Amino acid sequence: MSSVTKLLIFAKVPRLGKVKTRLEPLLGADGCLLLHKCLIAHAMELASGWSLGPVELWLADQLQDSDIQLDIPNDVSIRFQEGESLGQRMQFALRSALFNGDMASGNMAVLIGTDSPQQQLSHLKQAARLLKEGADVVVQPAFDGGFVLIGASSHAPEMGGEIDWGTGKVLDQLQAELNMQGLSCKRIETISDLDIEEDIVLLQKDKSHFLSGFYSKLNAQNKA
Repeated sequence: MSSVTKLLIFAKVPRLGKVKTRLEPLLGADGCLLLHKCLIAHAMELASGWSLGPVELWLADQLQDSDIQLDIPNDVSIRFQEGESLGQRMQFALRSALFNGDMASGNMAVLIGTDSPQQQLSHLKQAARLLKEGADVVVQPAFDGGFVLIGASSHAPEMGGEIDWGTGKVLDQLQAELNMQGLSCKRIETISDLDIEEDIVLLQKDKSHFLSGFYSKLNAQNKA
């Protein structure tokens, strides 16, 4: 039986005042909620072109009756993140994708978030190709010192150690952890994520079609 490469997407449940909060001074809480929904839609668009294996949406919280209805394709499975730190949650998801019980499944996995409108399907496929060619881990760096994609082949890297999540040290600290674990790591194109106002400025310089679509929806929302 041939192996597959699963696509794992990490996301927060869209809730007013709980998502993209660092952008609230610029966009307001309603604008941040709309932005988060647009970013999830972008990730789902990437998923629609994924043909290498199953797609799983890993939500940070359990769904509640009051939550906004998520527009998720029927072929995307919904899972829930487990672990205290971001590293532990990613490690759990990757291990779930790579192992059946205690046995290696032979599958590979590519994990992304929803904060990277510059991310393209070609990036995801390149990561999968590098894993197939023998890389233990593949990462896609972000300009802020973090990363927006991590892929793993036969082994889910330990990421619960000395990594200061949310800082510009993340990628360097992850690389140090991988070196200690004896895991090879390949990197693909560095892109911007979308967390703070400076990230929006970078995307505007890049003439991002994503931002154009978002602002159109924001203007319509404000006029409603």
